[in-house]
Amino acid sequence: MPAPDFIIIGGQKCGTTWLRYHLRQHPDVYVPTNEAQFFNRSQNLARGRDWYESFFSKAGPDQVVGDKSPDYLWTTSDGARNHIAGSHERIYEMYPDMKLVVTLRNPVNRAVSALNHFIRRGHVTPLYGIDPLLFGDEQDRIEGLGIIEKGYYYRELRPYLDLFDRDQVLLLFFEDDILQTPRETLRRLYDFVGVDPAVGDEVELGRKRGEHYLSLLGLLLQYYVLPKDLVKLIDRPLPATKLHPSPDSVLRLYDLYEKENEQLFDLIGRRPASWLRTTRRAVE
Repeated sequence: MPAPDFIIIGGQKCGTTWLRYHLRQHPDVYVPTNEAQFFNRSQNLARGRDWYESFFSKAGPDQVVGDKSPDYLWTTSDGARNHIAGSHERIYEMYPDMKLVVTLRNPVNRAVSALNHFIRRGHVTPLYGIDPLLFGDEQDRIEGLGIIEKGYYYRELRPYLDLFDRDQVLLLFFEDDILQTPRETLRRLYDFVGVDPAVGDEVELGRKRGEHYLSLLGLLLQYYVLPKDLVKLIDRPLPATKLHPSPDSVLRLYDLYEKENEQLFDLIGRRPASWLRTTRRAVE
């Protein structure tokens, strides 16, 4: 069975699905549609290397093979659903020459997007809104999901860079690279994984299909585990809902990530303007 040549390690809600979609457009690349979640899930890790490499069994003999499992970037702590810390060490031990693809997004926007994602998936109730879940009395409801923690990019990326050579890591920014310069980014991506970058000028650029937004009633019904087909039927005529944090919560998120961001910028030598806040908290 083939071993992967590269891994998209994350981050979660940072454009990794866009990367996988366009890698799959290249005839010389194979990436499965499912996430293996091998190096970060205890029950999958116990199944062994052969089980992991079976994910790539449909790859052609001359194709470059990749895995996309964005929770691999959450390296420093355990979490819900059997997530275990230390993916970087396990990847390095098994595949020390592995190429790694990392894409990062403004951590404030990432946290809000991730929380909406877990609400849409029925893992978190929408009843309380975003503010109490992030900073209020309902924080225990998101414990173990890494909503805040996965945005501490310096803390999570540094362990990889301590093990892997810098030329083994392609680091992209969601706002600057994927949104602003997608063609150039595709060429860089194809070249990095070892296939003809000129194909990046020919493939049809696509956007990740957005997740379906349910109404507030639909979100509640889904949370209480009604059949999905029934939820969609009830929800169809109702207006979609996307939950937003208050301006104060947004500023609190910027405060949380400010020091971490500065450490990241120093580490990688790049400072995306799209991550800088434009407002300041009022003096209390």
